[in-house]
Amino acid sequence: MTAEAPVAPALSYGRLIPVTVHFDDLDALGLLHNARYPLMVERAWTELWHEHGFRFEGDWAAAGDACNAVKELRISYEAPVTRPGGYAVHLWLERLGRTGLTYGFR
Repeated sequence: MTAEAPVAPALSYGRLIPVTVHFDDLDALGLLHNARYPLMVERAWTELWHEHGFRFEGDWAAAGDACNAVKELRISYEAPVTRPGGYAVHLWLERLGRTGLTYGFR
């Protein structure tokens, strides 16, 4: 039996960014491979930053604050993705500091 992902409530914060799950993103059990979840989140953030005019085009000096490094990544797998198709990643900002930020996703 496969659990269905809960329907997302109307968003009062953050953004939904469309992503696509392809057949080859699924593992041998037909589930989105655990390593693909962070990739989907990264692609969603990249799309959001591109919408706001921030993109990396190969020049680290010119990119300035658009260059960042991930210090920590925590993921909880709440609902399986069981088939290819269109999905959305919900992104939000949890904390914005002077030298870093913490964002949330689901």
